Formats: sequence, C-alpha cells, structure tokens
Amino acid sequence: MIVDIVYGFLGSGKTTFISHVLNTWGREEKIVVLVNEFGDVGIDGTLLAAYGQRVVELPSGCICCSLQSDFRRQLLEIYELYNPNRVIIEPSGVASIIQIKTVLRSEAVQQLLTETYNILILDATTFMQFYKANRYFFETQIRNADLGILNKCDLVKHKNISLIQNAVVALNPELHLIAATHCKVDWKEYRAILSAARKMRSSLRSEQEDRDLLPVKDHINTNSHHFELDSIGLGYESVGRDLGEGIYDYRCLARVFQGLSRAEKDFGNVIRAKGIFLTEEGWTLFDISSANYSEQRVQKSQSSKVAIIGRGLKGHNILQEIAQCRKES
Repeated sequence: MIVDIVYGFLGSGKTTFISHVLNTWGREEKIVVLVNEFGDVGIDGTLLAAYGQRVVELPSGCICCSLQSDFRRQLLEIYELYNPNRVIIEPSGVASIIQIKTVLRSEAVQQLLTETYNILILDATTFMQFYKANRYFFETQIRNADLGILNKCDLVKHKNISLIQNAVVALNPELHLIAATHCKVDWKEYRAILSAARKMRSSLRSEQEDRDLLPVKDHINTNSHHFELDSIGLGYESVGRDLGEGIYDYRCLARVFQGLSRAEKDFGNVIRAKGIFLTEEGWTLFDISSANYSEQRVQKSQSSKVAIIGRGLKGHNILQEIAQCRKES
C-alpha cells in the first residue's frame, strides 16, 4: 500500500489538503485516513469522515513518541482489515517526521509498503514567526519533505512568499514548493513532482543521511527523539471536551471563537481552535487558525465538540463561555 504522510505545523491546512485528496482520488482508490490529534478530543477525523472513506483516529498523544507502538499496531490493523490502496497519515502539528519514518521502517510495517511520500504543508502567514521560535524542528521537517505546499498565499504579500520560498529551498534544494490558496493544487503537477521525488530519493537518500538531518542540540531530547517544545518557549497544551447533545446559539459561538485569539488575559494564548456544534443554522464548524476566524457548514456529527491548543490556556474560562451559548431545552 502507498502511504502519504501529510504533516505540518498547527493550523497549516493539513485537513483541508486531505479533503481535496479524498475528493480527487476517493472514487479511484480505497483510502484510509489515520488521524493523530494532539488533544483528547478529535475534530479532524469527524470532518474527514464526511468524504466517505474510512477514518481511524489516534487522539491524546503524539505518534512520534508516546503513541509509537499504537501507531505501528494501527497500521498493521488497517492493512489486515481494509487492505487499502493508500493510507493518508495526518500527524499532530508537533510530530517529528523523522520518528514517523522510523516507525514506517520497522520490519513489520516496511514489508506492507510500496511507496511512501512526505508532504509538508506550510502556513505562509505564520512561517517566519514559528520558524524563528522552532528553528531546528522546522529545518528537520523541511529537509525530510518530498513535496512542500505553501498554503494561504492569498493572505500575504508576494515579497514575503519569495522570502519563504528562498528560505525553504536553501534548506532543501531538491524540494518542489507549490504556492497555494486553501491548499488547492494542480493534481497532474502534484503527481509528477512525487514521481520525480521518488526516483531522486531512491538514488540519493540513505539511512545515514536521514540520521544526519536530525541536529543534536539542547533543544532536542535525544532519549525519546521528540522535540521538546517547552525548551524553546512554546509549551503547548490542549483543552478539549465532547459536549454531547443540545443546540447552541450560532451568534454566541461566533462571538466566543472570534474572541479566543484576542483575549489572552481571559483565555490564554490560543494558537489553534476548532469546534463542531449543532446550532439553529445546522451543524457548523467554528475555526481559529493563524489568528483568523472562519466558519462553515458541515455534515452531521454524533455530538458537539471543541478542541483548543495553545499556551497557558484557561480551560475553565473557555468552556464556561461556550456553555453559555447552549440553548435551553
């Protein structure tokens, strides 16, 4: 089976890109999506399941470290149960691509794979900010990519796009970087780039080269090989809750989500927020990414749920604000 690892930092657009893949190839191939989310409550799996393909969730942890054994076992179960043409892996936004590749190289998993592709999604609006704060993490992610998609290019100036492209290519000269809006790409170009990357990788890359790409710095815990974001000033945490049944006030939720990224004193430093709610307008996704608010109608979910990622979060305040939007039965 083919494995596509679609990875990228928080809010870069991984789920949006995967939804395009499912729309494009969903009728041609049997696809299973394996989603690993940072918090206890999964939102992305619910969204992707609407596209009619099998979605498997691994919430509450990172598949590059604490969930490695679960990740390996889940891949084997996916092969045995579904025998898919393609598995798309969406790791959490803080997962290390090197450790994911290590699991895929285990003897039990390796024999099942025909091809693997590392597809890196980058957010043009926050790239420079997060790169400066997480330099070694980002450099390793970029150097191990087969293809890069620079998303949200409609939200930044052209000169900034050029600066990002130059920075990325300097780290990985062989990397093809596609500029995109809403993660939409030309699929013929996409497949051609991956085909070329496969040929180049088979002739140039080796196990030793991959090890050399992991810088041994104080910023990295070399015992677990998991990047310690706390040591470079991020210290992410999550707040999540399955809210069960009930109807929520649409306008009230819109006000709460719009305020999450602005009211740090009340809510903490919110980096990423997603929530699926049943409102009087129907099932709605409320989203905060790169400090930008958006919303969209989605298919029915089993329950309303919310997931917040950030630093110094005041979970009680956030959940209390959301609870006040719930309508009386």
